[in-house]
Amino acid sequence: MTLLGAPTAKGPAQDDAVQDKIEQLEKASKCLSVIHTHNALVLLKNSLSMAKLLYLLQTDDCSNNPLLAAFDDKLKSGLCNILNVEVSDEQWFQASLPVRHGGLGISTAQNSAFLA
Repeated sequence: MTLLGAPTAKGPAQDDAVQDKIEQLEKASKCLSVIHTHNALVLLKNSLSMAKLLYLLQTDDCSNNPLLAAFDDKLKSGLCNILNVEVSDEQWFQASLPVRHGGLGISTAQNSAFLA
């Protein structure tokens, strides 16, 4: 059961909502590979990654949902496709740091779920 686009309880409704966000991110990542790298990175960072998932994280407790790791994997693979480099786990951790701390400022779903 959903209310205003967010599931009201944990279970299949929450999994479906997160899976829908993963599919939207995957489609957007494919489209971003055809535009200029800097523009694609700005779009991924500011409007496609956490902006799509933040409402869901704030309205429902998704902190232990295993699909958040899948969302982060799709986000990482989208970043790899945009930058045309393979990103290790250590580099991914650095990319998820805020810009003022030397990262790219890409928010991960698992960290944001913990904060939300």
